[in-house]
Amino acid sequence: APGLEAPVRSTEIYHPTTGTWTPAVSQIRGRTYHSTAMLLPDGRVLVGGHAPIGTAYAKPDDTGEQVLGLSKAYTDPTFQIFSPPYLFWGKRPVITGVDPEVRTGRVLDVGVDDPNDVSSVRLLRNTSLTHLVDSDQRNVDLRILRRSPHSVQVMVPGDTVLPPGPYLLFVQRQSTRGEIPSVARQVFVDAHPAA
Repeated sequence: APGLEAPVRSTEIYHPTTGTWTPAVSQIRGRTYHSTAMLLPDGRVLVGGHAPIGTAYAKPDDTGEQVLGLSKAYTDPTFQIFSPPYLFWGKRPVITGVDPEVRTGRVLDVGVDDPNDVSSVRLLRNTSLTHLVDSDQRNVDLRILRRSPHSVQVMVPGDTVLPPGPYLLFVQRQSTRGEIPSVARQVFVDAHPAA
């Protein structure tokens, strides 16, 4: 029942190539119902909220913890920013330029500081979530076609994996520990940038 859950403060990072999880630093605050997390353009994660609903909650005591149940009975308007360890594994690649209007089924030229160092290019749909669920989340790998002295050219898929709208464009470089992401550039797939 709402309010009877125990906050899970542990953080884990999933490694899709190995199918394994690695523990990371734990959250400071306990967040349960109506909490949220979203990817920021700089690769960090904004975590916040806790807005319990008014059923199955007992009267809070003077410490703010409830007498019955394990999560705080009061709304928590605070935020935390989580910096994943891969942001500190070495030099981050830099996107030096890209057209914000991206078209599906076409080649996209992405200016970068070191084209030979780029291991992958990805589009991530801007976060749009409720109750920690983002049914529109996308992480689309763009195939690198070629490299020029100051950019990489990638193919933007022309199928239904990229519905129109805003996306974060990241380039990654491979380190001995894994990929390191750039700071993202905001782009718009088959849509015009907002004024």
